Amino acid sequence: MSSWTVRPLKPGDQIRVNRGAYWHHGVYLGDGRVAHFAGENDDGLSDPESVRVREADIADFTRGGFAEAREYGLAERLRLRRPDAVVEAARSRVGVGGYDMIKNNCEHFSNECAFGAHESGQVDDIRRRVRALLKKDGR
Repeated sequence: MSSWTVRPLKPGDQIRVNRGAYWHHGVYLGDGRVAHFAGENDDGLSDPESVRVREADIADFTRGGFAEAREYGLAERLRLRRPDAVVEAARSRVGVGGYDMIKNNCEHFSNECAFGAHESGQVDDIRRRVRALLKKDGR
């Protein structure tokens, strides 16, 4: 099981920042740079078609907040790619679009770079909650 902590960032770290209603994820590349899904001028809401993996300054990623780095449990460490491979995977996706909030979001990107697995805990959590509500209502 993983946890998140504020600490000095290292290349290949999966990072996240609280954006209010959700956590925005990226990959720390080193030298104050991050790869993450973002729209032009970091605005994906007004122009979702412009959203793609972009390389940005850490300050643009955090927007005045602070980045948390993922700390891995034993099972995750066994699956985790080497930091240089995580950075290489993230850099290879810069410029790639296809963002979808449910099927291909920033957390999917980060996990794919780190583990080679297309997964999002936030999406999985929402699905579990919806199923529980539907089950509770007898649907």
